Amino acid sequence: MQWRSRRYCSHVYALSELPEALVDAALDRELRALLCACFTEPEDHVFRERRYFREPPAHRWLLRDTEGELVAHTALHFKELTTGDHRVAIGGVAEVCVRAEHRRRGLAKRMLDAVDRLLIERGTPLAVLFGDPRIYRSSGYRTVDNLFYRDPDRTRWLSGDGMVKELAPGCWPRAPAYLDGPTF
Repeated sequence: MQWRSRRYCSHVYALSELPEALVDAALDRELRALLCACFTEPEDHVFRERRYFREPPAHRWLLRDTEGELVAHTALHFKELTTGDHRVAIGGVAEVCVRAEHRRRGLAKRMLDAVDRLLIERGTPLAVLFGDPRIYRSSGYRTVDNLFYRDPDRTRWLSGDGMVKELAPGCWPRAPAYLDGPTF
């Protein structure tokens, strides 16, 4: 797919989509500062060193205020699930964050809507993320009990905190679905 620049503007914020390959050193510093400000659990220390948790995403959405400050971010990975003898394309949503002083304005939902549009354009039927259901339910995500992924040491299968948004009705499998590779 050829990359196209997109900007979505409102009276206060400008949203842009950017392929990971176009992140330069200045934006890398901005991203790491935002991620460190928003993710504060002990395991989130990785954001001091890099702009992704386990592996670089394919795309990013950046939301800036009128002064140009980076206030929110979402990343997208292109992955596949295995279910039975089928492979299903998914969009793995990661590093969704909004600076504390800009929260409760629907900014995360706005970014997730933009992610959905790209996935629909690509014919990718599912968006998957690992997060708090109280936050993502309003954006159409639901918890599932048949999504399995490897632990960080890749020694066992885990489940329990995955959420799914069906971009094509009825496409989430009933059988166990395995994400074999790094989570996002």
